Order: sequence, then C-alpha cells, then structure tokens
Amino acid sequence: MLRQDGTVRRNPVGALMENLDDVPFADRQMVLLDNDGRRYMGQTCMIMISRGCPYLCTYCFNADYNKLYKSVSPNKIRWRSVGNVIDEMKQIKEEGDVDYISIIDDTFNLLPKEYVLEFCERYKNEISIPFMAQFRANLFDEELIVALKDAGMISINCAIECGDEDVSRDILKRGMTNERLLEAFHVFYDCGVKSYAQNIVGLPVEDPVEDALKTIRLNIKAKVTYAHFTLLLPFPKTPIETYCKKHGYLVDVNTPVETQRVSALGQNQTMAPSVFTKTTLRYKSEKDNRQINNLHKFASICVRYPFLLPLVKQLIKLPPNIIFQYVYFLWQGYNRTVVLYGTKISFSLIFAGIKQISGYLRKHA
Repeated sequence: MLRQDGTVRRNPVGALMENLDDVPFADRQMVLLDNDGRRYMGQTCMIMISRGCPYLCTYCFNADYNKLYKSVSPNKIRWRSVGNVIDEMKQIKEEGDVDYISIIDDTFNLLPKEYVLEFCERYKNEISIPFMAQFRANLFDEELIVALKDAGMISINCAIECGDEDVSRDILKRGMTNERLLEAFHVFYDCGVKSYAQNIVGLPVEDPVEDALKTIRLNIKAKVTYAHFTLLLPFPKTPIETYCKKHGYLVDVNTPVETQRVSALGQNQTMAPSVFTKTTLRYKSEKDNRQINNLHKFASICVRYPFLLPLVKQLIKLPPNIIFQYVYFLWQGYNRTVVLYGTKISFSLIFAGIKQISGYLRKHA
C-alpha cells in the first residue's frame, strides 16, 4: 500500500516465499553480545526453521493472515532444509560464545517426523549446544521428544492457555482437550525436559477469576516447570477482539485500546496497554477487574507452590499495588534465568532486571 498523487493505492497481495533457503542468514554481528552477564537468558541466540501456522486461535493473527494469502500461497507451512539450518548454526558458533539456542518457530512439531530425526542426528554431531523449541501439545510424538532430548533439547515452550475446556474450544478455538495437554506435559516431565507453559487469564467470561483458577489447577496437574501467565490483550481485528466487543467486554467499539483500558479501570491515565499489568476488559464489577489483575501476579507462584493458593485468594482482594507487580516480574525473571536457562545470578543481572522493570512500569503500569 502506498500514497501516490494524493490517493492511497493498494497493491495486490504478493506470494509468500516458498524456498526459505534463499533467505540470507541474519547479520548477528550487528547485535552486541553481553559480556557482563546481564541477559536474563544468558548468551542465547534465536533462530527460525519454519514459517507459518495453520491453526485458528482467536487471539492470534495467523487465521486472518492465512486467509489473506490463501489465493496466492496455498502452502501455509514452509521450512528450510536441514543443511541450511545447520550451516547457520555453525556460523553462530563461530561468531560468538553462545551457550543456548532458542528455536522460535510458531510450532516446531509441524515439521515432518523424518525431518526432525535428521535434524536431531546432525545437531547432536555438529552443533551440540543446549536448545529449546516451541511445541503444540496435540501434535507431540514421544519418539521425537526422546530424540530431541538426546540431541540437546533441555526446554520446551508449549501453550496451555486455558484450563476450562469449553472456553478453550468455543472462545479461543484452541482445538485440544485437557486430557491431551496433560498427556503431552507428562511426557515432557518423564523425559526430563523442562516445560515452559504459556497461559492467558482475564478472558471474556462471566467469572474471570474462577476461569483463571481452573487454568492454575491444570498447570499444577501438568507438572509444569514454569507456568507463564499473561493478561488477554485483544489485538485489533482479531476474532477475540470481535467477540469482546460483541459481548460487552470492551467499553466502546470506536474507542482506542489505550482509552478502553483507562475507562475500564476508572483511572485518569494514558499508559500503553500491556499483557503484564492490567486487563483492558470491562467485567460486571470493579471487584472482578481488581481480583483478576491481582491473581495474574501470583498465578505462576501458585503453580509452583499450590499450598499458597488459599493465601493468594485473600491477597487478590486487596487493591492492586506496585509490590504485587514487582513480585510478578521478579518471579518471571528468576524462572527465565536460573530455572529454564541456567543463568548464574549476579549483582549486575539483578540490578539490570530491576532497572528494566522500573522502566517498563513507567510506560505501562
């Protein structure tokens, strides 16, 4: 789309690139390595093997993205050759002191089984650096988990999102059962692979607190290593935003997201919305808004220490405050440094983390 002679011209949609091996490797020399140990994930390098996701999760852009390109690019899922991926990883090893590789494909286990097995063999023999990958629970294959663990995978990022099957199916369009989720996470646990579970609270439901408690309980049953919780932020033109507007969870269909958030909380602020701070939705009472904002801050701790749940149910009745917010971020930082990535705690790391939290809250609290 471009503006020409005072008018806006929309160009036709172009086809997606089919041969991803034609994409040059990223110039990672442009990003300075952290030699002072202040990165929460240590010396981690991110890489993508595939592109595309065929699923219809209502909070994600992929469903509409696939519709946009359907007529010109029928192949939603595309991936690089194993040789191309290994060559880039070799370059990464040669250029810097990397101690962890993060494979950030939307869904790593969409790759064909024979592809993954070939990747495992070559990775183990030629790269041999600990790595993580993102999975979808309904596609997991125990044989592949074992092979990936043997190749060096120490952590899996896999979404649970919601513990209420009806909400997961009807509102989020996740397309999987709690039974299947538990089966997958128990295999991760039995194989000795750490699990990072993504979860959403503050959903457009009648009782958001009870819905969040169901999600916490499911994570406990799943034996998740680290359960990460974010608040729902309905992005513009996604199906979940349409649902929230239709059912009265967003204040005004013509109001910008920033103003919706302020109106819902009754506060005179113009802070940018955030999945880490306060819900943008309007519930039937201010009590629901207050309690879901507070429960979000303690949800992950309750998964690790379920005996704290009765105490947390009392804490969430208090007014939201900066202490709860720091608890959330510090717990998240600890898990994404020490627990998942094995990063050593240092004074500079702690100082940098607190500084980043303070800066973030000035923009989004």
